Amino acid sequence: MIKTAAVLFAAALGTLSFGASAAAPRLPALDAQVHCALVFGQVTREQSQKLPGANRFPAMAGPAREFFVRTGARTLDEKAATIETIEGYYLIRLTALQESLAKAPDPAAALDREFAQCLPQFQSVAPEVAPASR
Repeated sequence: MIKTAAVLFAAALGTLSFGASAAAPRLPALDAQVHCALVFGQVTREQSQKLPGANRFPAMAGPAREFFVRTGARTLDEKAATIETIEGYYLIRLTALQESLAKAPDPAAALDREFAQCLPQFQSVAPEVAPASR
């Protein structure tokens, strides 16, 4: 699962020059934005694997990718880091998210809560691709 995330991470960041755009005036805290990018990535992974219940979320492939690319660009800028440097940071954060979800009494409900808390961030990070609520 982590290896798949690393491949997706590298692919998404490889498109930064095409997907990055000017930031909205009121962005969430960077750590919160990174966390939500990973939550959206987790939902996208579940949808792409057609896991049971993944259709309870709006379609996330395109919106999550755009959110992730913008978050990666912001992380590079604010941390003055390279893609290689932040890849490790993202993988540590992804591992923590996945472990937290796995340890929850109801992992699906935990992901639902995370998603619901993160969904409003689309309005400040990438409003034009924000998924419609169900």
